[in-house]
Amino acid sequence: MVTYKRINELRRIEKKRILFFCLQLVLFVGLVYLEYAQPGLIRSESFRLASSLMFLITTLLLVSIIRMVVVYFYVKRKRRHISYKDNFIIGINQIASLLYFFTGVVAVFIFFRIHPGEIFTSLSIFAVALTLIFKDYISNMINGMVVMFSNQLALNDFVRISNHTGKIIDITLKNIILKSEDENLVYIPNNTIFVSDVVNFSKGRNEKVGVEFELPANSTNNPDEINSYLQEKVSKYASFIKGGSALLRVLRISKESICFRFEFVLVRKNPQLESEMKSYINEQVVYYIQKK
Repeated sequence: MVTYKRINELRRIEKKRILFFCLQLVLFVGLVYLEYAQPGLIRSESFRLASSLMFLITTLLLVSIIRMVVVYFYVKRKRRHISYKDNFIIGINQIASLLYFFTGVVAVFIFFRIHPGEIFTSLSIFAVALTLIFKDYISNMINGMVVMFSNQLALNDFVRISNHTGKIIDITLKNIILKSEDENLVYIPNNTIFVSDVVNFSKGRNEKVGVEFELPANSTNNPDEINSYLQEKVSKYASFIKGGSALLRVLRISKESICFRFEFVLVRKNPQLESEMKSYINEQVVYYIQKK
């Protein structure tokens, strides 16, 4: 579920992109007028800055238009609000950002009047140098693009990656950003996704929730009494639990302790509610032990 605060944030980001597009359009119109008013001036040796700017603005404008058209028709097909954002839109935005960067590099070459063949050679050498120096970062970027255009992980999915559990609130070329149960932001490098165990709770269809705990193996810990106690406590969540699904099971018995599992089935899968209920049940077990 996308919060009102998140929607406002996405709207602000989209407004910045629209403002950037309008700025490009104004500069493009200005350069076209300059070429019309003084033909050949932009291509002259004394006005190299204008020619490189013409290439830069024209290319950026084209990339921006393509990005906006693709996003518009995608959102329209999904029948969503303009502030809607998912993996595909994130991927398109990141590709546009990369094209902006390479366009800027080519514009610098044009400013210094480097021949197209030399541009290609220079870019090749530049790419090889970048690959050697930033191979880990580039690998991270590629893995980020794979995540963006796959359906395994998506925004607002509740996941566990390695030892971190939380909701995915953003995916970048560097990290997957989780919001943990303690409202902390956890930044996980994209490379970690492919070398760690990943559990996507939002993709699963199992609504069963269970909480395991151990109590001393003595006569005061009667399973029926514990079951009645916990049944009474979870009654506050009765509207979220399927009737008759809550029960207490004995998993293991040893000389020192008994391992119990209290489980129930939710009417509808809700990772945040599930986490809240688990914490509540653990608290009630602690209160039960203190009472004993």
